[in-house]
Amino acid sequence: LRIYKKTNFLNCSLFALMIGLQLQRGHIQIAYYTWLIIGIYILLDLIINIKSSTNISYIDLFKKKVSVLSSLFLGFLFSLNIYYPVMNYTPLSTRGMEAGGFGLEKATMWSFNFNEFITLILPYYYGFGGQLYSGYMPFTDFPNYIGIVVFLLSILGLYKSDVDRKYKIFFSIVIVVSLLLSTGKYSINFYSLF
Repeated sequence: LRIYKKTNFLNCSLFALMIGLQLQRGHIQIAYYTWLIIGIYILLDLIINIKSSTNISYIDLFKKKVSVLSSLFLGFLFSLNIYYPVMNYTPLSTRGMEAGGFGLEKATMWSFNFNEFITLILPYYYGFGGQLYSGYMPFTDFPNYIGIVVFLLSILGLYKSDVDRKYKIFFSIVIVVSLLLSTGKYSINFYSLF
């Protein structure tokens, strides 16, 4: 957001450093979702800027997008000491082998069935976990629970808050994409894109 407000060397460098440090941590799954959210924001911002303004400076918009993408690339380069060996090892890994590897079926064993969305509000609907669980996953130790109060307050906040409309759209898209990704094998065509 700082790059979008003021595109300068300091903001781009700080963003590249933060991305590089996150990737250095070595938790690829969290980094993947962070980059997915960044990508959603870049696309949404581009669409909103093009649709909403006739006096838009395309040079300024291009400069911001190139700055963000360059910072992401520099952050990635900063972490290559971890990811270069990982990329070389991937064909030998049980999760990455092309023949006989972990595979999409095993990777999606804990997919969140659409019926289980009810546990977001009613945690005991499929049992609370352990031996009491009767849902669609092989097993689980707890339900994915938000609660009715938090759910209703989030809906209220979406409609009543003074937050910029762009951010409301952004977070709504992130929630929908996240929920669809959590369904895994139950929405395999969407999941396979990612």
